[in-house]
Amino acid sequence: MGAINAQGEFIVYPQDNISRIDTSDPDLIKVRSYIIDETRPTGKSISTYSVIDKKTQRTVLSSLEEIVDVHPRKKQPFFAKKNNKWACFDTSGEMIADFQFDDVKGFSEGLGGIKQDDKWGYINERGEISIALQFDDVNGFSEGLAFVIKGDKCGCINKIGQLVIPYEFDKECYQFNEFGMVYFTNLYQFQEGFAKVLVNDKKYLIDTNKTVWVSESDYDKITIQMP
Repeated sequence: MGAINAQGEFIVYPQDNISRIDTSDPDLIKVRSYIIDETRPTGKSISTYSVIDKKTQRTVLSSLEEIVDVHPRKKQPFFAKKNNKWACFDTSGEMIADFQFDDVKGFSEGLGGIKQDDKWGYINERGEISIALQFDDVNGFSEGLAFVIKGDKCGCINKIGQLVIPYEFDKECYQFNEFGMVYFTNLYQFQEGFAKVLVNDKKYLIDTNKTVWVSESDYDKITIQMP
């Protein structure tokens, strides 16, 4: 399988393996290849990723285990995994942070989550550590704020790493009831100045000053529209 442009010209030449192509990025193409491994049981395959420049048809990166590009239509860096380590690349495919991270989370508002030695922090779009590795887990930034976890509690930091809302919220985003596990969507992300949080398994809507606006009794009547 290969790929052609609007003029019928190959930009990804046909390959012996089976490929799935993501063209959502304006400049780069992400290709996922499924290679049949005859040493594995029937039907098993290994998958690898490549990144190809649309204009030059040049393979920028190859033999990758995974790619994280949470917002592919935005001009921002992306992460790629090889040999169980993650690196960061700019929008042209140039490496800005080498294969050193144990885990990553995609960029939001100019910062991407990185994990080393069981601690999370953030790097900027130049590949520099912007907020030190100190958290047990992190979320993406929204409206200049991000919820982060230390221990079993969740708090909120700004883009220079200052704690602006103390660690007072439950870190979990789910509860159990008679139907099993219920996952709460849109928790711990500010939208239009408000965020949904959990405290002692009860749901609340707060603003950036931590003022409680809606408690559990009225919570289900509130909807925050995601972009």
